[in-house]
Amino acid sequence: MYVQIRKELPLSFLLALLEGKLPSERACVDGYPYLNRCPSGLYFDDISKYCTFKAEARCGPISTTPAPDTEAPVDLAKKCESKDCELPYCFCSKDGTLIPGGLDPEKTPQMIILTFDGAVNLNNFDLYKKVFSSKIKNPNGCPVRGTFFLSHEYSNYAMVQALAHDGHEIATGTISQQQGLQDKGYEEWVGEMVGMREILRRFANISRGDLVGARAPFLKPGRNTQFKRLPVVNLAPERKCALWT
Repeated sequence: MYVQIRKELPLSFLLALLEGKLPSERACVDGYPYLNRCPSGLYFDDISKYCTFKAEARCGPISTTPAPDTEAPVDLAKKCESKDCELPYCFCSKDGTLIPGGLDPEKTPQMIILTFDGAVNLNNFDLYKKVFSSKIKNPNGCPVRGTFFLSHEYSNYAMVQALAHDGHEIATGTISQQQGLQDKGYEEWVGEMVGMREILRRFANISRGDLVGARAPFLKPGRNTQFKRLPVVNLAPERKCALWT
């Protein structure tokens, strides 16, 4: 077993790492020891490596199964031809450096959007404060801010309110962040997202008018149900989805 140590580790942690028996709530990420703190009332599942209820938490470790050998996927995509691909319906750049409209790259600002999913709590709040420290600013001197698509489970609403107070954009995820919502009907979508908006209004003191964005769980949109119905309740669905091939 080869272990690259990038900082001094406690002897007990190192021995447990070499034996394959990390202490509960600890993990080794890129050579660094990491303590996963569970919110009050939850316990660390040493097998799945996340916080859950006491009755569902399990002790590890468990044996691992080597990943099967797989062949490299065949690239079936056709090469983009500029003469056949024109705006506003299509645009391609063979080397990835061309900008629509023939703009000069040196004079074209790069727009970076920072978004985050899920709950805000002790496990990530300090990290968010470091990411958005006052040391990093936009070229015009304004502070960098992000958009948080919140889910209900495990969220600390005092921390959510603090992010909103600092100028971050707060938007709705879903209450339960459940799998398979993309196949559900109108009632389920409204219940999850409108319900999440009302929870944020009540517990984080964020008004309905400031909560207009919505993101589907795991970036899986709900097809016509989501895109046609959510604007009725003043929730604009995010124009983004994930593609699996």
